[in-house]
Amino acid sequence: MGVGTLGRVAVSSIQHNKIVHSVITILRPNTNKILNGIFAYAMLSFEDVFTSMGTGSTGQTSLSNKYLGKTKTVLAPLLIQKKLNKTLENIQIKIDKNHLENIKLRNIRDLLLPKLMSGEIRVPIKE
Repeated sequence: MGVGTLGRVAVSSIQHNKIVHSVITILRPNTNKILNGIFAYAMLSFEDVFTSMGTGSTGQTSLSNKYLGKTKTVLAPLLIQKKLNKTLENIQIKIDKNHLENIKLRNIRDLLLPKLMSGEIRVPIKE
């Protein structure tokens, strides 16, 4: 909802609790027709289309389910989707691992940096 954020697409694949605000639209695929990975990247490619679908007054635009439901895309047969989906899953696994590693590294940084700055711990310098 609102100019600047309306139509933005995000893919959530890491298993964790999520809180979703009432103005966020959650799209889920009909997996009998389109596989999850294919759907996720297809929705990312529609971000500009979704952004242009805003209805309502200035600053309070929102996406209408009526217009979202009319969005069309061409789908490959499921057998072909399965081949591409495997590649997309591998890419997403790497993205997720990197995300989790970044969280760990950020936590280590936040633990060590104050101790380094205060002189509580020192890093020996070899000459």
